[in-house]
Amino acid sequence: MEDLLKQILAALNLMAGRSNSAPASTIARVSESATAVTLLAANGKRVSGMIFNDSPNTLYIAYGATADATSVWSDKIGSGGRHYIQARDATNLISGFWSPGTGGGGAQVTENTY
Repeated sequence: MEDLLKQILAALNLMAGRSNSAPASTIARVSESATAVTLLAANGKRVSGMIFNDSPNTLYIAYGATADATSVWSDKIGSGGRHYIQARDATNLISGFWSPGTGGGGAQVTENTY
């Protein structure tokens, strides 16, 4: 039975474009910036993730485009807030910038891949 479950999981991963390797998580720190920075590069193996804003300033993020203070952003994350990266959006480039104010923070970015 266990072998059958492993075979089914392997087939589902292949159908989703994932390898049969074990999942892995990577955590990186991105320093606060008033201009757009890449929080996560596009990655076809990413299945989910999380962005935690540890800055006192609001973090604006954009999926698939470069975040822009005038009009281009997908979500905003307040100080101490989190944004969860869902499977349907997981492979996109994610960029961000922080609102002006006292700096010194950044973002803790977790990427989960197969």
